[in-house]
Amino acid sequence: MTGERLIPAGLAVLGALAAATALADTTIPTGLVHPVRLVATIAFGLVGPGWALTALLRPRDLAERTVVAVGAGVALALVVGQAMVVTTAWHPVAALLALVVVSVPVLVVQAVRPRPPRRAAA
Repeated sequence: MTGERLIPAGLAVLGALAAATALADTTIPTGLVHPVRLVATIAFGLVGPGWALTALLRPRDLAERTVVAVGAGVALALVVGQAMVVTTAWHPVAALLALVVVSVPVLVVQAVRPRPPRRAAA
């Protein structure tokens, strides 16, 4: 499996893990949930939604795709956080679950289906 497929597959797993630990925070012992939840949520939240967005943008190579994904992920995290603050509807678990529901299906499709080659600019 190449980086073009391995990265979205890993991000999909991280998204599912972040959502599962956010939902199961009250049922699993605290010592196990917090480190796993912290790593999965930060890694997915900063890269996952942006990587899903690159399916529309189709950057040329893996480096360009990574830069676009991280930039878009950070920007989306800031916009969602700011929207929650401004509306006084502070629900970070719901925001995470919404990002997972939107992003993970796109990431799974990217991991399973090969990307068509990009046409050369005229």
